[in-house]
Amino acid sequence: MNSLRQLWDLLTGSVSTSEFERFLRQEVPGAYAFYRRTMRDVPEPQSSVRRAMRFVWYLFLAFLEKLTPIRRLLFAVSVILFSLWLFFDGRSDQALWAFLLLNFLLVLEVADKLVTKNELSIAREIQIALQPSEPAEPAGFEVAAYSEVANSVGGDYYDAIQCPDGSVLYVLADVSGKGISAALYTTTVQTALRIYANDVQDPRDLVLRLGEYLRGQLRRSYFLTLLIVRVSPEGRAVVCRAGHPGAIYVDVSERATRAIRPQGAAIGMAAGGTAEVGEALREAMRCEEVQMEEGDYLVMVSDGLLEAVDLEGREYGEARLSALVQTFSADNVAAMRGRILGDVKDFRSGADLRDDVTFILLRRCAGA
Repeated sequence: MNSLRQLWDLLTGSVSTSEFERFLRQEVPGAYAFYRRTMRDVPEPQSSVRRAMRFVWYLFLAFLEKLTPIRRLLFAVSVILFSLWLFFDGRSDQALWAFLLLNFLLVLEVADKLVTKNELSIAREIQIALQPSEPAEPAGFEVAAYSEVANSVGGDYYDAIQCPDGSVLYVLADVSGKGISAALYTTTVQTALRIYANDVQDPRDLVLRLGEYLRGQLRRSYFLTLLIVRVSPEGRAVVCRAGHPGAIYVDVSERATRAIRPQGAAIGMAAGGTAEVGEALREAMRCEEVQMEEGDYLVMVSDGLLEAVDLEGREYGEARLSALVQTFSADNVAAMRGRILGDVKDFRSGADLRDDVTFILLRRCAGA
């Protein structure tokens, strides 16, 4: 009896209403989207019933194609044995073998998932180690940063590169997509920018040089959004972006916020385009400069924060973030970071992240 009670507690102990709701709202649609991407199209025209049956059949085939050949065969054998037991002589040994085969396949799939999860956790540790634990800051400034991935590893990264003249280059980048492939691209971007920053500190020149380097390297379905802000000890901040959401400047004396979004297209969006297209994008890229006064601060965010959703699918949005940061005054950046994270968490109400969340807070201190 104790064994059955332990088994029951194991099966139901962690199940809650919110977990079940998350399963229905996120895990099931996520699994469907995964198989739907490789599912063949249902031909037209057909009756609604035949179309539905064909749709289910194609979805089933998409599932089978994800299995290895031997596991696909074992799955087929288990289905045949179960069908024989159900529709013909009802022999219990056939049902038993079908049950054992299905559970054996489940054990193999879970083992694969755990191995992959372990490898992803190691990759995540490496990715975190590449980000600055204490970002550099110009004299008279304080800075705080935060990064959280939607999966084990992600396509967001931030960096702070110290320049010889005392200024600091703040970088916030986002490679489209999530997972290992996006993380590998971010590592390439980070390495290239750190090398280029030894010779070039102008944000626009850095973005353009990185775009030239990545031309032809990004796969067709990938692109990179980028924000680079150069901040000097005198309070001069030069902002350049490539398709990124940009930054929010907070003027504490006026209790006002202003979005800083200079013109600039994402890197890779025109992959395979003509030289004329590349030159047009180059000419269109602009920088925007702002003079930060005592107490003012700059909020640099990724789209993952702005597009965080609640359980109803509503987005957090720039308007809510602007209204929140406008209330900041004498708070230090660590307190600001905590308030932003708390507000996003309250808004999500338990909903999972659907994209990586990264942001940098920069404040010019009193007496600077």
